[in-house]
Amino acid sequence: MEKWISNLSDEELAFIKVFILSSGSLKKMARYYDVSYPTIRTKTDQLIKKIKRLDDNENKKGFKEQIMNLVIEDEISLQAAEKILALREEELKK
Repeated sequence: MEKWISNLSDEELAFIKVFILSSGSLKKMARYYDVSYPTIRTKTDQLIKKIKRLDDNENKKGFKEQIMNLVIEDEISLQAAEKILALREEELKK
């Protein structure tokens, strides 16, 4: 299972369940929750941002771990690893 999913609240998981059971229809979700379409759209956008952030954080950790393993295995130097990680950080900011 993806690690990001374990960082979602019960409320967010319930929201995703309703989304799936509504066949992805935000109109149906608005009726289910008895709120306006823009309210559901905002909630959906917030959840999308959170999932992307959590997923990005996991990907960053995985890459860093791989680079540091190369250092431990003496395949690259610590200085090279630091340069690689710094360059990646710059690229991710763009």
